[in-house]
Amino acid sequence: MRIVRLFWAGVEIESEGATLVIDLLEHTAPIRSFMGDPLLPIVFGSELLDFALVTHLHPDHYDPDALRQTA
Repeated sequence: MRIVRLFWAGVEIESEGATLVIDLLEHTAPIRSFMGDPLLPIVFGSELLDFALVTHLHPDHYDPDALRQTA
Protein backbone atom coordinates (compact mmCIF):
# COMPACT_ATOMS: atom_id res chain seq x y z
CA MET A 1 0.00 0.00 0.00
CA ARG A 2 1.19 3.50 -0.85
CA ILE A 3 -0.38 6.66 0.58
CA VAL A 4 0.55 10.11 -0.74
CA ARG A 5 -0.69 13.45 0.55
CA LEU A 6 -1.71 15.59 -2.39
CA PHE A 7 -2.30 19.31 -2.53
CA TRP A 8 -4.67 20.88 0.00
CA ALA A 9 -6.87 18.13 1.47
CA GLY A 10 -6.17 15.49 -1.16
CA VAL A 11 -4.91 11.97 -0.58
CA GLU A 12 -3.97 9.25 -3.05
CA ILE A 13 -4.04 5.61 -1.97
CA GLU A 14 -2.66 2.82 -4.14
CA SER A 15 -3.12 -0.79 -3.15
CA GLU A 16 -3.05 -4.05 -5.08
CA GLY A 17 -2.97 -2.26 -8.44
CA ALA A 18 -5.94 0.05 -7.75
CA THR A 19 -5.67 3.80 -7.18
CA LEU A 20 -8.09 5.94 -5.16
CA VAL A 21 -7.96 9.71 -4.72
CA ILE A 22 -9.85 11.66 -2.09
CA ASP A 23 -10.58 15.35 -2.67
CA LEU A 24 -8.28 15.71 -5.69
CA LEU A 25 -7.41 19.36 -6.32
CA GLU A 26 -5.00 20.43 -9.05
CA HIS A 27 -6.49 23.55 -10.68
CA THR A 28 -6.35 26.39 -8.16
CA ALA A 29 -7.56 29.27 -10.34
CA PRO A 30 -11.21 28.99 -9.13
CA ILE A 31 -10.19 29.34 -5.46
CA ARG A 32 -7.34 31.84 -5.65
CA SER A 33 -9.61 34.82 -5.04
CA PHE A 34 -10.35 33.62 -1.50
CA MET A 35 -7.41 31.26 -0.78
CA GLY A 36 -4.54 33.10 -2.45
CA ASP A 37 -1.65 31.41 -4.19
CA PRO A 38 -0.61 27.94 -2.97
CA LEU A 39 2.03 28.06 -0.23
CA LEU A 40 3.34 24.59 -1.12
CA PRO A 41 3.94 22.98 -4.51
CA ILE A 42 0.93 21.23 -5.99
CA VAL A 43 1.37 17.44 -5.92
CA PHE A 44 -0.57 15.90 -8.77
CA GLY A 45 -2.43 12.61 -8.57
CA SER A 46 -1.83 9.65 -10.85
CA GLU A 47 -2.69 9.98 -14.51
CA LEU A 48 -5.16 7.08 -14.34
CA LEU A 49 -7.48 6.53 -11.40
CA ASP A 50 -9.75 3.64 -10.54
CA PHE A 51 -11.78 5.44 -7.89
CA ALA A 52 -12.36 9.01 -6.73
CA LEU A 53 -14.05 10.15 -3.54
CA VAL A 54 -15.28 13.71 -3.12
CA THR A 55 -16.14 14.54 0.49
CA HIS A 56 -18.16 17.62 -0.44
CA LEU A 57 -18.67 19.94 -3.40
CA HIS A 58 -16.77 23.02 -2.23
CA PRO A 59 -14.23 24.18 -4.85
CA ASP A 60 -11.28 23.48 -2.52
CA HIS A 61 -12.25 19.78 -2.32
CA TYR A 62 -13.80 19.14 -5.73
CA ASP A 63 -11.90 19.72 -8.97
CA PRO A 64 -14.05 18.46 -11.85
CA ASP A 65 -11.37 19.29 -14.45
CA ALA A 66 -8.74 17.18 -12.68
CA LEU A 67 -11.19 14.29 -12.32
CA ARG A 68 -12.11 14.46 -16.03
CA GLN A 69 -8.42 14.30 -17.02
CA THR A 70 -7.89 11.09 -15.07
CA ALA A 71 -10.97 9.26 -16.32
